[in-house]
Amino acid sequence: MAAPVDPLAPYSKLSKDPLPLSQSGPHQQGTLMDGSLYLTQVIDGGKKLSGETEEVPAERRIARGDIAITRLDETGTITGVMYCLGFDHGQSLSSLDGYLYLACHADEVPDGKIAYGRRVARVKFTDGAVLRVDSPGVEVFTPAPDAPHLSVAVDTKDRTVGVSYLLLDQHRYITWTVEDFLAGDYSSPVYDVTLLPTAQMQGVQSWALREQYAYLYFGEPKTPETPDSFLGVVIIDLTTGNVTRVAAQEGVEPGLPWRAPGMIEIFESPDGPGMVFGLVTPQKTPQKAVILFTVAGSGPGFFIGASPLQGSGISIVASIPERGRVQSWSIVQLAGLHVLWTGGPEAIPDDGLMELLDSAPPPCQLSGYGLEVVYEDGEVIRTASPVIEYIPESGCGRTSGLSEAPDVLGCASRYTARIHERGGGREFVVPLMDELVDVSWSRTINDVSTASVTLSRAAHGQSCCLEIRDVHPWMHELTIYRDGTDLVWQGPVHRVRYRRDSVVIEAQDVFGWVERLANTYRVGYTAKKADKEGRRTGTIAYIAKNHLRLNLSDTSMAAKDYPRILDYMVVREDGLPVVKVEKDGSDDKAIWAAYMGDIFREWSKRGLTWTTIGRTLLLRGFPSQKTIPIARLDMSHLIGDVEVIRDGSQATTHAFATTQDQQDVSKGKTLRFGHNGTAYGRLDTIVEIQEEKPRDLDLLNAAKREVAGRYPAPVVVQLPSNAQLSTEAPLTMRKLVPGERVDLYGDDLCLDMAQGFAISDVEVTWSGDQEKVGISLVPLDDFREETVKK
Repeated sequence: MAAPVDPLAPYSKLSKDPLPLSQSGPHQQGTLMDGSLYLTQVIDGGKKLSGETEEVPAERRIARGDIAITRLDETGTITGVMYCLGFDHGQSLSSLDGYLYLACHADEVPDGKIAYGRRVARVKFTDGAVLRVDSPGVEVFTPAPDAPHLSVAVDTKDRTVGVSYLLLDQHRYITWTVEDFLAGDYSSPVYDVTLLPTAQMQGVQSWALREQYAYLYFGEPKTPETPDSFLGVVIIDLTTGNVTRVAAQEGVEPGLPWRAPGMIEIFESPDGPGMVFGLVTPQKTPQKAVILFTVAGSGPGFFIGASPLQGSGISIVASIPERGRVQSWSIVQLAGLHVLWTGGPEAIPDDGLMELLDSAPPPCQLSGYGLEVVYEDGEVIRTASPVIEYIPESGCGRTSGLSEAPDVLGCASRYTARIHERGGGREFVVPLMDELVDVSWSRTINDVSTASVTLSRAAHGQSCCLEIRDVHPWMHELTIYRDGTDLVWQGPVHRVRYRRDSVVIEAQDVFGWVERLANTYRVGYTAKKADKEGRRTGTIAYIAKNHLRLNLSDTSMAAKDYPRILDYMVVREDGLPVVKVEKDGSDDKAIWAAYMGDIFREWSKRGLTWTTIGRTLLLRGFPSQKTIPIARLDMSHLIGDVEVIRDGSQATTHAFATTQDQQDVSKGKTLRFGHNGTAYGRLDTIVEIQEEKPRDLDLLNAAKREVAGRYPAPVVVQLPSNAQLSTEAPLTMRKLVPGERVDLYGDDLCLDMAQGFAISDVEVTWSGDQEKVGISLVPLDDFREETVKK
């Protein structure tokens, strides 16, 4: 997740006094380009420009969309004016590569009304020019033909162009690469999001774009008579449509007796990004501009934001600056003052930005979240999120208890199982499957999970054997359903055990096919451009997916994708770096003779994590402190003899990643990463990397992964066979996926728990009418950067 720019960072002014502009009305939007500042205003009434036959009154200017673009130098002195007739009222202006981008093609409205542009124009600034939409040098683009009117913003860092418009009372934001935009190819936007209802707002004056965020500047004029009116910036995450932050500019230029929002833009500098604002003052014409520049590279600032996620809870983004000074921090749910998360500096990411999920917020009531940070020098700072309301999918007004809620684990009323032909296709009818006595199934990470069902023969005798004896390993698959329709597990039959009074069918998940698949393709993912077989540098999840695809597409020994895995494979690449993977010998042609399962395990040292859910094979990275948790558990959600283990056998202070040849130790390379001078002394781990010509970065990252979550000695949570998850746990069976993050809180097992964990295993048993769900939790994959050693 990219960090947003702080709207409340310290600022400086372009000029000591408000700046006069070329027109008498308020400026609307502005942009920085080549050391100059450009501001838009509606052209004053009473002027006759080149090509006009008479003076045009002010009410006609705004109704037609006639604007002036004023250029100012670094001292605030006017150095030029350009006029654009029939464009817009000036609500948008951005720049890139020496061109100005602004809205154009306004439909003329009755005098006194405000004209809005429907398209986007790209022009060069020419002092004194009078442009119309059809003038030479005016390029016009129609990125959103359904938009009644739009505004445009440009991200100079990622080189994207975005438009915003209101349609059917919903705000939509779409961005494209500048190359696609200029080519008129709008089929592959970078972001395309409709703001959630909680993020809908009126009165936006201007907006800016950088990376995944839109910065909306809006509010009402602040005067001595209206001191409580809002003036500030709302930051929208374009990946979700959620509000990331609401920043009220309470202390910005309080000495101005009248101030209203004007321009906003993000600028880039060697020190990092900053923000430039424009305030309009005074109330009466001629109005002037106060231009403010925040200090570049100030970071995201101090804030907490919250926004509802339909059916999931409330997404929380908290930003804590100066991690090195922090002693402790806590986040409180203001409804009931429940402490949800607490920790020290080690839990704060390097950029200070934490993403969390309150999976069990109070429904159907106004609430918010408070953030408190205590610094080592005793300073305490606090802030709160905007007040929000969480409405569950079931709506409000429900009076039944938690056990009926759709977002808790609950208890299965029954299990059923069926036999399908290989690939999970046509059912192979076995009447004995209706005589289900016991069921067990599991999910795990980086391994094969298993399942078994026990079928009773007591009431059937020898006649029940007619079909069950034709169930063959690898030819047939076992499918398990919870409550009749929820497919929770599927995979090839591994063994069938025939007993006097029962039949037991044992199976592996679909990764069992991968365990028995020999690699027959060259492992050479070294070039940036893909070869004809899709081999290129990429995330380790992409490389794993492509190489499995190659081997399952080989028709020389079996049908293409005979286990039907490829259509159900899901890849999540977020958070994974681009890597190079090579093991094809000195001639770059040799085939690595190994099982694909073993190759996947080797690639887990490079960051690959996989798990199987139903028939889906999920490839991704391991969760970290930046991963949003799917649920928040306390000890009341764990029933029975829960074990919290501080496991010294898993502790590591240093890891050595090596490609050393054991027959000739002079060959290969070794890099070390770890924590020096610890109370543990040295607890070393050696990880052997099967990689030819590795980069130092690849080895370093492999060493980091071995240390991650293992210093100090990790705390592991296990639910033994006599323990289980409560039916009230805020986790549905669909969410119980190994590799997902959950947070656990409690203080009744000697160790005070306030920690994020990853689900490593899920174990489910059902016997007669009782279901038990057990999980194992392991530490998150986090490490500190400051202890790198080679």
